[in-house]
Amino acid sequence: MHMKKLILILLVSIIYSGTSFSQNVEGKADDAARISITPTVKDNSIPKSAQKMLINKMKQICTLNGMAGDGKNPYFTMDASVDVLSKEITPTAPPMHAVNLSINLSISDKDGKVYSQTSVEVKGVGKNETKAYIQGIKHINTRKGQFKAFIEQGKTKIIEYYNSNCDFFISTAKTLNAQGFNNDAIRVLYSVPTVCKECYDKCMDLAAQIEPTKDEAVAPLPGSDETQASTTSESGKSIEIDKNIFLVFKGSKEFGNKLVLYFQIENHGSKDYELNDYYGNARIIDQNGTEKKVVERILAGKSGSYVIATVIPGTPTKLEYYFDMVDQVKMFEYKYKNSTFRMKDFSLSSPSASKDANLGDNTGSVKSVTESDWSKFGSLPDSKVVYKKVFKWGTCKLPIDNLGNFSWESAIQVEGKVTRFQYTLPSDNNSEYVLKIYKGLLSAANYKILVSLGNDEASRENPGYNYYTYLQNDKFGNKYGCRYNYSNSVFLVTKTHVGNEDVYFVFFIMEREEATVITQDIIEVPK
Repeated sequence: MHMKKLILILLVSIIYSGTSFSQNVEGKADDAARISITPTVKDNSIPKSAQKMLINKMKQICTLNGMAGDGKNPYFTMDASVDVLSKEITPTAPPMHAVNLSINLSISDKDGKVYSQTSVEVKGVGKNETKAYIQGIKHINTRKGQFKAFIEQGKTKIIEYYNSNCDFFISTAKTLNAQGFNNDAIRVLYSVPTVCKECYDKCMDLAAQIEPTKDEAVAPLPGSDETQASTTSESGKSIEIDKNIFLVFKGSKEFGNKLVLYFQIENHGSKDYELNDYYGNARIIDQNGTEKKVVERILAGKSGSYVIATVIPGTPTKLEYYFDMVDQVKMFEYKYKNSTFRMKDFSLSSPSASKDANLGDNTGSVKSVTESDWSKFGSLPDSKVVYKKVFKWGTCKLPIDNLGNFSWESAIQVEGKVTRFQYTLPSDNNSEYVLKIYKGLLSAANYKILVSLGNDEASRENPGYNYYTYLQNDKFGNKYGCRYNYSNSVFLVTKTHVGNEDVYFVFFIMEREEATVITQDIIEVPK
């Protein structure tokens, strides 16, 4: 009987302690969904290609240690800088570049206050300095214990930030609510993660008392009025959103079941300008007076809820908004620096005649999968054909097995007409962005996606080597070799039926220092 009492007391103690803990801190299993951070590289001495790989490494460090590196939080960033400890040209044939680098990482808030920092030394060797940097960054072991401690310290400080500034979030929301900006007030309250339970509960209690509004204005800057665009031309509407900074409408395009509006940001001043743009800054009103929110926004080739873009005088920065399809856009609204800017009653027109056309404009082939010129799927605006060769009959191996599953080892062999193209695009069109465009185009044409590898998957699967060398598909030639370009590459295989043929499209997209290179195979297989 005495033993039963001890067991009962022990069980009650365990239950009580677990309940007490859950009232103060949520379990860590869901932290990645609650606390997010924006990886960034502000050190311009790091080569662009190496910066992209470094950001991927930073995202991996976040994910592996219970934090989301998805760029959805404008308040907190993880920044990287590099100190060159040594560099030399090796006395080998051919000579190589060798670098010894110190990679410095820090987590800080929007005011620049550093919450956590760490550094790691790496060495890299390559044919040039950029490749040496890339090799060094590849050697960063994201599973090292020091990164776990680095993230944990940063996470603890972030939670402390939310808890200590809870009154600020609540008072800000109350002020917005009192001014009639209910939706903005709710967004402020929902920015607090659930892991900060006490503050989160207070914010949710207040959020429940605020009624969301369908059509809401935004407070203008003191002394300023809401600005409406001029209507000088169909695709030339322009509004000044800040001193010497203009938002210019360039045209529109139907993209599957989406409408894409193309803009560019122009800097008419003499100094570089940092544009801080939030995902929800834009909306449209259609012909029925219905509000349509943004489905996707791409600024300077970057997506995410918060993007910082440097707008250089004389060099426009591209801005794209994707909305659900409408017949007419009666009004486009853009919010910036607490002011609201509007363009009204412009027709939906193609920017195809403009040299500033954007990726995804070339959708002519999508509407008819029997189009004889298959190259239209690969030829995007600003692209250049650098290689084309047609084989009336050839044998090609595809990385899928007889059941349609992805496999290098059990690759099927198909025979038919093979056409290989290579295109180059300006390097600001990163590989995952181009992959997104192709998947949208081909899905709209009812192509079946067989294999899709983004940057992270491609870094593991090495499609550059496996498709062209291991499966012996490099026999169709190229201008740019693919087998050694593993970093920042993507891979896509799709299939459709046209008449009496199965048609396969294979895309390998890799980022080089001077350009983004697309290698496209079209295999037409008679049934």
